[in-house]
Amino acid sequence: MNSLQYDIRQQFLIFKRIFTHVKPYRGRLIAGIILSALSGVFGFSPVVMLQKLLDEFIARKDSIPLLYMYLFCAAIVVLYIVKGAITYGQQYLLSFVGQRVIMDLRVQTFEYISNLPLRYFKGKKSGELISRVLSDIGLMELAVSRVLGRLILSIFSFFPPLIAVFYISWKMALVSLFILPLTLYPILRFAQKLKAVSSIGQAEMANITSIMHEAFYGIHIIKAFNMESFEFKRFRKSNYAYYNEMMRAARVSALSPSIMELIGALAAAVIFGMGLTEVIKGTMTSGYLFAFLTSLYLMYDPIKKISRLSYDIHRAIAGAERIFELLDTQSDIMEIDDPVKLENVKGEIVFDHVNFWYEEGQPVLKDIDFAIQPGKTIAVVGPSGVGKSTLANLIPRFYDTTSGRILIDGIDIKTCSFESLRSQIGIVTQETILFNDTIRANITTGRKDYSDNDVIDAAKSAFAHDFIMELPAGYETIVGERGVTLSGGQRQRLSIARALLKNPPILILDEATSSLDSESEHLIQVALDRLIENRTTIIIAHRLSTIRKADTILAMEDGTIAETGNHNELINHKGAYSRLYRMQFPD
Repeated sequence: MNSLQYDIRQQFLIFKRIFTHVKPYRGRLIAGIILSALSGVFGFSPVVMLQKLLDEFIARKDSIPLLYMYLFCAAIVVLYIVKGAITYGQQYLLSFVGQRVIMDLRVQTFEYISNLPLRYFKGKKSGELISRVLSDIGLMELAVSRVLGRLILSIFSFFPPLIAVFYISWKMALVSLFILPLTLYPILRFAQKLKAVSSIGQAEMANITSIMHEAFYGIHIIKAFNMESFEFKRFRKSNYAYYNEMMRAARVSALSPSIMELIGALAAAVIFGMGLTEVIKGTMTSGYLFAFLTSLYLMYDPIKKISRLSYDIHRAIAGAERIFELLDTQSDIMEIDDPVKLENVKGEIVFDHVNFWYEEGQPVLKDIDFAIQPGKTIAVVGPSGVGKSTLANLIPRFYDTTSGRILIDGIDIKTCSFESLRSQIGIVTQETILFNDTIRANITTGRKDYSDNDVIDAAKSAFAHDFIMELPAGYETIVGERGVTLSGGQRQRLSIARALLKNPPILILDEATSSLDSESEHLIQVALDRLIENRTTIIIAHRLSTIRKADTILAMEDGTIAETGNHNELINHKGAYSRLYRMQFPD
């Protein structure tokens, strides 16, 4: 199989997969196809009528009443009115199908990305993922929405004139069809080049989106370090690369119609010469010659339109391939069939000889084995990079253990449904994530089953109510993207209010106070003390002053638990914890 045949086969498979999403709307699609066929027939009808008129007029021009001529012209107008109505219905129905398919695909892609495990996002550029959902699916919209209608109409517009040319003169029709492959070959070759260029172009567009996202996200750092010029050069370089790919595509796309016009002119010259010879010999009337030439034009016109559509079609195929590549990504964290629904959790957590790595042969956690009793607090400490946060991320199954088990109340978490497992766990992290929504929505995390009193009580417990009431709209104040209108301490208190409102039996605090000033840290530490009451709590901390009251402290080194005990025991042991403590408190 040569490259052209392989490319055609791949395109067919891509389109087949795209149109599996059309199934829910097949009724409208069939109606649109039927209207396309009728539009093709009505579009060709005036040719037949004009042939009859020309031959009748030339044969007996003195005996044709003017009324007959006027009625004939009126009939042509009526035919085109009907054709216009049919074309409108066809385009509306096919556009409806296309837009609904694109809408479904966009929702499916966003949902699929959202459900992928954290491992997938490690090393991925968020801008690239955004580009796939917006730009690549936007390209698919060309194929499924606009191109779909034009392509189907062109196909049905091709067959009536094809039948007519064979009916009028099969010899001239065969000569015409002999030239047809000459038109198809450049279309397919140019399409192959367009697809390759479009794939590179989409990758460059993803890079542009990623650069913009990083620049806007890190605008404070860019300004603080005078990086504007550097970022501008980086953006300009990527933008110029995209421009080059688009110009390559434009050159290929512009060349295709020119070659089609040349081949069409060649066909017209040959056929016109043959036709005139037949008219002079008396074997063909001038009306039939007119009908043949008009039919030939109407037959080649859809081919030219398809040639012009090939640019959009192959850009769409390139976008579809990138989307389906994403949708074919296999998650390494799966929910079993008929999972256990975790309910009435007391909070006992057991790590049973757990090992974990991101990449095979590079262990991050090694033989982690410990237990937390319900309602107790355990702190995990150690230098950066020893696996503290990774250990915490295994509990809600953001990652899965490579070997070993994690049990909650004696139940292996891999047998639990994601929803029931994560509903039992509250998380407060160093990097507070707030959404560009109201304070109330950020505390309730979008849920509608909390009353105003519930929200206010949680905010008061987190020492957030007073500053909220000082804001212009109180709990209805929009916090801006990532909570940009609030201070770090305010954002963290909202995060704690969110966890208090959820009221989970298990709580994970990952560096929850590490980036705050002393005053904010004190307020938040009091709020955290309220939060951890009667909950099983895992605290990841660099500031050892925040975990002295923990029931148990795990000191980690090189992915293992080096020692276990409470604060006093570990200080007296003079091991890993004692060394860390002396570094922070040398006196």
